[in-house]
Amino acid sequence: MGQMRFWASVGSHLPGYAADRAYIAGMDGIPWRGRNRLDDGILSLDRNTHESGCLVIPWRSSSGIGALSTGSLMERERPYHLAVELARGTLNRVLDDLGEFEQAGFRASGELEGAIAEARGAFIRAASSRGTPEEVTECAASSIESSLACVDRLCDERIGALIAFRRKQSPRLPTLLAGSLARRPPAPHEGAFLAAFNAASVPVVWRDLEADAGRIDWAELDQRVAWCERAGLRVCMGPLVQFDRATVPDWLYLWEDDFDQLVGCVGDFIRAVVSRYAGRVHVWQAIGRINVGGELALIEEHRLGLAVASLQSVRKEDPRTPAVIGLDQPWGEYLASEPHDLSPFHFADALSRSDLGLSGIGIEINLPYWPDGTYPRDPLDVGRHLDRWGTLGLPLLVSLVSPSSDGADPRSWRRHCGVIADPGRTTPESQRDLVARLVTLLIAKPAVHAVVWNQTTDAIPHDFPHGGLWDAEDCPKPILETLADIRRELLAY
Repeated sequence: MGQMRFWASVGSHLPGYAADRAYIAGMDGIPWRGRNRLDDGILSLDRNTHESGCLVIPWRSSSGIGALSTGSLMERERPYHLAVELARGTLNRVLDDLGEFEQAGFRASGELEGAIAEARGAFIRAASSRGTPEEVTECAASSIESSLACVDRLCDERIGALIAFRRKQSPRLPTLLAGSLARRPPAPHEGAFLAAFNAASVPVVWRDLEADAGRIDWAELDQRVAWCERAGLRVCMGPLVQFDRATVPDWLYLWEDDFDQLVGCVGDFIRAVVSRYAGRVHVWQAIGRINVGGELALIEEHRLGLAVASLQSVRKEDPRTPAVIGLDQPWGEYLASEPHDLSPFHFADALSRSDLGLSGIGIEINLPYWPDGTYPRDPLDVGRHLDRWGTLGLPLLVSLVSPSSDGADPRSWRRHCGVIADPGRTTPESQRDLVARLVTLLIAKPAVHAVVWNQTTDAIPHDFPHGGLWDAEDCPKPILETLADIRRELLAY
């Protein structure tokens, strides 16, 4: 049994839940399953390995709560000082990304170079401080603030440089920007939707379509597809199957313990949908969130088997249209507490190496939500992680949701899923500002072929609290106009 220990009496900088949600990840960023304890200011993380790793933990800064990481640390008897190691890790991340930025031929501005010099000085003062542990913590927290300011500046410069480079090759970028159509937009909002998006993601809710086995009601789905066609939108249909509480038909639970019958039901339903809409859909998402826990008790081998079967079912009816597999929580935070052998990346890698006709990988980044979501990550962290996914050599379809409030949301069916934020700091404006940067970053990545806003309105039952573009009263949020600006300025369609 391996163990890492940290002096973690850092006052207001750690949210109350931080110790429980901390984890150790290897050099590949994949969390190890473990057990955490916080006793007398010492955070202990137990694992079944003695390998070096990086601690990831929520941290409160002046800009809010975000996941920070230490550098790679080896086990030792003496506890590490948590704040100092987070300061070291945050500065190192800035310097590593700056090095990659410059190696690619881009040049940092003088303002960024000055900010990095200031961040270096702040870290040196923290690492060399001989004050009390509390004084060292405050000095390290100041270093973190300086480095996070560099993260923001570096991110903006990097996005600007990447967009400029891509636009030299093509003034208008071909990325699809899609909004999820869980329902057809009400007439007053059709214009706003069409201004913001050049494509539509049309989810297929098995529970609604086939409430009784063998009887499929196509009426509502037909209407949504027909509306997209009249509006000239490209259609990304799916997930065709997803094992969430809101999407699984009640009768499917009868086959939970009969895998062969379950595969047969999944295949029959997918083939029925694909045969009906083939030629009218531009991208199929065969199955969604198949790497994480759902309503059915499925072992990992069966999850892989269902992913393969779903893709084969699509290909049988429509061998030409691109088909992707959807994966959730791409950093794999759930691995720290759940027994899985495959990380999200390795799950995708296993499918990409099979000769199944897989055209791309769908990745969901629903942040900052927990559980069933992604830790709050800054855009620089998101960009680095997507670069790793790009090494699979397949196009990426990235789905996003981010909240406009941290209050209760009675229409969200994820009753235990909350927003990771300080109370009152999550607003429609903060949603707009975060997403504007994230969407622009995603469009700047050549590997990302489509960006999907995965929840259109909060006025009907939905996945994530306050994640819609329209609020619970069906009033538009500021993010909608920002997405329209991004489309108008950058995209070809």
